[in-house]
Amino acid sequence: MLEKMNPNALLIDVREPEEYALGHITGSQNIPMSDIPHWAKTADQTQELYVYCKAGVRAEQVALYLKDEGFTKVTNLGGLEELTDLGFTISQ
Repeated sequence: MLEKMNPNALLIDVREPEEYALGHITGSQNIPMSDIPHWAKTADQTQELYVYCKAGVRAEQVALYLKDEGFTKVTNLGGLEELTDLGFTISQ
């Protein structure tokens, strides 16, 4: 998965800031799930997006929401633990 990702895509961690501060994928941007609707109003709907959270549930909800709002390139990466198993680097 890691080697197939577009390096110009936006990697979004939809967890709360406290969770993000404990460890997140290097290069990701923290946009909590509750802030996604506001963020989506001004975001480029054609930008390629990858979303993740702790276990994948919030990321799935956000991915579905963004697709419903017209975003065309959204991928749910799932949960943080499985992403580290796939070789993603964690920063704190």
